[in-house]
Amino acid sequence: MISSYSNKSTSVLLICAIVLGFVSVYPAVAEEETSTISGRVVDAEGQPLDNVPIELTYVQIREEKGGAEDFGTSMNTQTDSEGKFTFINVTQGLVQFRGHSKTVLQLGEFPNPTRVRVVKFGKMAFFPHFSGFPAFGQVTFSIKPGVDIRNVEIIMEQLYKIKGKILYKNGAPLALKVVKIDFNMLRTSGTGNYARSSSREIHTGPEGSFFYVVYRPAIFSLSLNYMGLSAESSPFMLNNDNITQNVVLTLNGNTSDLRPSPLAENPEKKKQYRPAYIPNSPAKWIMNPVNRHLYKWIACDSREDAQKQAAEENAYLVTITSEQEQIWLEAMFGRAPYWIGLTDVEKEGKWQWENGEPVTYTNWKKKAFDPMVNDDVPPFLSAFGVKGEDQRRQEDEEDYVIMSSKFDIYNDNEYGKWEVSDSVKDTYIAIIEKDDLVNTILEEKKQIK
Repeated sequence: MISSYSNKSTSVLLICAIVLGFVSVYPAVAEEETSTISGRVVDAEGQPLDNVPIELTYVQIREEKGGAEDFGTSMNTQTDSEGKFTFINVTQGLVQFRGHSKTVLQLGEFPNPTRVRVVKFGKMAFFPHFSGFPAFGQVTFSIKPGVDIRNVEIIMEQLYKIKGKILYKNGAPLALKVVKIDFNMLRTSGTGNYARSSSREIHTGPEGSFFYVVYRPAIFSLSLNYMGLSAESSPFMLNNDNITQNVVLTLNGNTSDLRPSPLAENPEKKKQYRPAYIPNSPAKWIMNPVNRHLYKWIACDSREDAQKQAAEENAYLVTITSEQEQIWLEAMFGRAPYWIGLTDVEKEGKWQWENGEPVTYTNWKKKAFDPMVNDDVPPFLSAFGVKGEDQRRQEDEEDYVIMSSKFDIYNDNEYGKWEVSDSVKDTYIAIIEKDDLVNTILEEKKQIK
């Protein structure tokens, strides 16, 4: 009897212990432990950066497409006077550190945009790569519950920035408006230099101010059209010696001159197609310091149109007479497809410059294998220069030359090479040249007056 009672008491005590144990453990399971991350933000020289906003962004892996994408919310903080920061209540998951570059024009302030260059955890350093998409290429790491991560060092770099104002002709600001500004850019870094134009909607501040972040060194010019009025800037360069550029865009009229957009009056009217690599602002003459000739790009509908525009400016389609001149043109105008002044329209196979200069230099693109060329000629005859019907027809149709921008995965040297084309191909830019420096300067001074 006693033994039976003792066993029952033991069982009851054991059940109570299990229940109490479950009750005491359950809150720990239900309430996930959070983590803390702290450290400091410095510049490339190791100097602390104060008042720098940084984000800790949650991301998830994209199973099908690859890479990462934003997931959930971000945590934001700001460094103190010693560059120190702390994130508290960090939950488990994949996260990334990011710089912060949002505009704060409502407060009349310009931000100081930065981005993460290196993240150091102790002796380990991680370098992000930048692919143009915000969730790709950043340093991604996982947070475990209840971990206290200390002494993280984030090395930031300052981004290039354009600080601008838009004013009417009388000096009044174009305040609190949404305008489209064309940012015409020629990259000056990397092997893929090119010219392009991108249009961005910009919200102006109370003083007509706007802000734009630039990620790579480049030569810029800005232009805009707003309700019948227009403005443009002179070209300027952003690089490590000139991180910030102040730009004032002055419209060619006042509020009384504003007119509705033609597209708003006639919705059926379509905007003329313009490839992305064509800047929207008028080009400026650039002098080559070696030969003191002047060059600029022009937008054109065809090669004939380019010739006509060149003649109107007492110029000609560009003549390239040396490798030095070729390299300078690529550096100044990028590697978009441009019409140049070489042609064999007078006699097939005899190439000559339209301005009469002798052909002393060529930069032809290597000819790729084309099954349609010499398809009716045996290989041994083709080796001796015998041409088939398809090749003769192709040569008859292609009498002009463009500076190519085509990408060749096997040969990066194909950038900037010359290739034959016909006058109706989709090439919308030409480079024109003139050697009358003094008269050109006088003409531009008259236009300014």
